[in-house]
Amino acid sequence: SGKIDFLVATLAPTPQRELTVDFTQPYNAFQMAVVGKKTATLKSLDDIKNKTIGVNRGSSQEAALQRLNIPGAKITRFEDDSTVLQALISGQIESAAMPETVMIDYLKTRPDADVESKFIFFQQPNSIAVRKGSDELRLWLNDTIYFMKVSGELDEIARKWTGVGLPNMPVF
Repeated sequence: SGKIDFLVATLAPTPQRELTVDFTQPYNAFQMAVVGKKTATLKSLDDIKNKTIGVNRGSSQEAALQRLNIPGAKITRFEDDSTVLQALISGQIESAAMPETVMIDYLKTRPDADVESKFIFFQQPNSIAVRKGSDELRLWLNDTIYFMKVSGELDEIARKWTGVGLPNMPVF
């Protein structure tokens, strides 16, 4: 409708979205973690073969697991990450997939929980969406992102609000 110049959200650039908007370079990325009980031996995707893994329905981590097509892995879908964690704690599922920052936030409120991040299996870049053809604005935003990355300001902001620094991302 032309009422918005750009959108900053947890928005991953995808080929389908590129049909309607243009994207800046990534300014952040979610580290998608496999989560399990503290006693579980989960070190790689091989360790979730033939196991049940819970995800937030319609999430990036669900799509990533479907693309990976892990032999025998049964993806169980829940309405939100909290429900996924409760299913893991109660033993309904053997592992879970979620943004690592969600797990960190959960452990802040439940430090006694018998769950932990086991390994990162997927990184979802987040970019700013701009109207198709808004090249000048997109270039200005890219320059701003570049300088904030190089100066460390973007990493400081990420640490302040998520408790985790920026993952390794290209700077261009």
